[in-house]
Amino acid sequence: MESDCNNSIWIATGGVDLIKNGEWERLNIDTLNNFFTGDIALDPIKCGVWISNIGNSFDSTSIGLVYYENGEITKFLHGHSNVFEVKVTKKGVVYVFSWGKKGGKEWGLGKYENGVWTWYDKNNSPITSSVYGMSLDKMIICI
Repeated sequence: MESDCNNSIWIATGGVDLIKNGEWERLNIDTLNNFFTGDIALDPIKCGVWISNIGNSFDSTSIGLVYYENGEITKFLHGHSNVFEVKVTKKGVVYVFSWGKKGGKEWGLGKYENGVWTWYDKNNSPITSSVYGMSLDKMIICI
């Protein structure tokens, strides 16, 4: 559950519900294949909302992450639906952790900055297994 710049409350319920001006609304992301909301994080720069998918499907139509702003949905991480957590820094840098994509790519800790994804895993970082949790003050990696 998160509160945005407009004092709306966003709630991960498998889908996404929000309380806006005292009224309940449901964000229509049900049309996305195998989308089951895992986490919500707010962009402090644009006041948009990042929503992760833990739908556990690896087909090419699956979406791992969406960004919602002003009624528009932008899709990220196509063919990748095990994004368990999403965090956004004060500068708008997005971090996710994931357990993978078919073919063994894009797992571990992902960083999205200036339109570019960078992935950290056992080949380029101290991570030796899957990432199970994180915090913005410091990364907590359990192996």
